[in-house]
Amino acid sequence: MDKKASASIITIILVISAFAFYWYELRPENIRKSCSKDAADSAVISTQNYEVLNTLKREEKQNELMKDFYSNCIKSKGLEK
Repeated sequence: MDKKASASIITIILVISAFAFYWYELRPENIRKSCSKDAADSAVISTQNYEVLNTLKREEKQNELMKDFYSNCIKSKGLEK
């Protein structure tokens, strides 16, 4: 095999490895971060009108909503079924 063929094979392997790393490591992490932030923001906004609830119950409701929003976001982005 000549040097040009070897360089081409190495380049292809590196490109495939970089894509696999992005797809299976970086992309899911970025989606999880984004979904976590969006879920927290949505939960806070959704419970702003719960003035009649005490702080503990409001936090419980926010946590429940955050889990639901996060789960829906993760599923909509294709990380879970």
